[in-house]
Amino acid sequence: MTHLEALAYAQRFHRHLFGLPVDGPLPAVEITLMAGGQAKAVDYQGYRYLTQNPKTGSTYARMARTGRRISWVIDLASNQWIARIIDGTLTRLSP
Repeated sequence: MTHLEALAYAQRFHRHLFGLPVDGPLPAVEITLMAGGQAKAVDYQGYRYLTQNPKTGSTYARMARTGRRISWVIDLASNQWIARIIDGTLTRLSP
C-alpha cells in the first residue's frame, strides 16, 4: 500500500480508535493497547494508526490530556511518521 492509500484509511481508523461512528465499512482489524494501555493502535497493510499517549511530556500529549483527539499514521517498513490527525483534521508530515 502506498502512503496515499494509507492516508485514505486514516480518518476512518482515527474515528474507530476513538470509538466514534465510521462512514463506510472498515477492514477487519484488531485494536491493540500500547504504552501500558495509554494508547491504542491498529496495524493494517504495513501501516500503524496510533492514538497519542497522553502520559508523555510532548506538546501533543498535553493536547490529548485536554481532550483533543490525536492520532498518527506510521509507515512500519521505514518507521516514518507520515500523518497526524487532530480532532479530525489530517496533516501530512511526509510525501
